[in-house]
Amino acid sequence: LGHLSEAAEDAQRAARLDPTSPKAWARAGKSLLQLGQLTEARLALARAEELAPNTPGVAVDARSIKLAEELAEEVHTHFKKGEDARGLEAVRLLQSRYCPHAD
Repeated sequence: LGHLSEAAEDAQRAARLDPTSPKAWARAGKSLLQLGQLTEARLALARAEELAPNTPGVAVDARSIKLAEELAEEVHTHFKKGEDARGLEAVRLLQSRYCPHAD
C-alpha cells in the first residue's frame, strides 16, 4: 500500500506540474482507483479524457469507477436496511474487484 500511495502522490504531483499532460492525469486516476479513492480518481480520469479524448485505458478505468460507485451504493443500501451480512459481502466484492490495495 505504501508504494501505491507514493505512486499516487507522484502522479498527482506530475499532473500539478504539467496540468496539460493526459498521461499524468490518467496515471493519477488509475493509482487513486487502486487506493479506493473513487471521487478523486473519477476527477483525474475526467481531466485526462478532456485533454486527450479516447486515450487507451481511460475509458476502462472510468467504467470501473462507475461500477465501483454503484456497488458502494448497494453496500450502503444493505446496511441501511439492516442487511449486515449482505452488506459485508458487497464490501468484500467491492474491495476485491476495484480497490485491492485499499486499507
